[in-house]
Amino acid sequence: MKITPLSFVTVLTAALAVGCSSTGDNTPVPTTTAAEQSAPAASMNSSYKDLADALINPDDPSTVYDGVTISDLFSALETLDDYETQELIVDPDINSVEGQYVHREVPTMTSVQAFMALNNDEPWPLENVNEPEMEMFFNTARGFIESQNHAPVEKTVNTPNFEWRCFSPESLQPDEVNHSICFTTLAGRVIEVHHLFKEKRADIIGPVDNLLALVDGSLATLK
Repeated sequence: MKITPLSFVTVLTAALAVGCSSTGDNTPVPTTTAAEQSAPAASMNSSYKDLADALINPDDPSTVYDGVTISDLFSALETLDDYETQELIVDPDINSVEGQYVHREVPTMTSVQAFMALNNDEPWPLENVNEPEMEMFFNTARGFIESQNHAPVEKTVNTPNFEWRCFSPESLQPDEVNHSICFTTLAGRVIEVHHLFKEKRADIIGPVDNLLALVDGSLATLK
């Protein structure tokens, strides 16, 4: 099985390493790149929506499966409650959709990606987050956290419509980035969520469960 790379990791981690400062130190300030991208975001999203529509092929399960199209996923990820959408992109090479978001009030960032796994370069729908094939994605998450010199802590989170498997770093210092990675499945696709914030803000941001409840709300109509 081919595994897509963990996406958006370097950009988010670098942005948090620079730090978020504002009145009350609670609202993230976009990096220069993010600020430059905000103006054309609407037109860029429109172009990606057109691309998502054009990619739909009834003979390709990675573009439409169980009645859910790549365009449906794009629309579902256009907004995330309490977050500002920084970018929403479509990768036609793997027929994935990825949203990148910054919280409006507290210094935390997230990404949500929807894609279909591949087996020998062929679409491989996965119906349940506990399928054995998901272990390859879990191992990638574990390996990423270990590469940051932390032991991964694993837990299962249940939201109203989904079961999630999550991986977070253990024993962080206040100025280190807390980077959790969570997975579930929807309409044959893997849903991969990244959640990042400085550990010293953990008390005001709360557990990853809060974010997953919001993602659940965005995806619930496609369940």
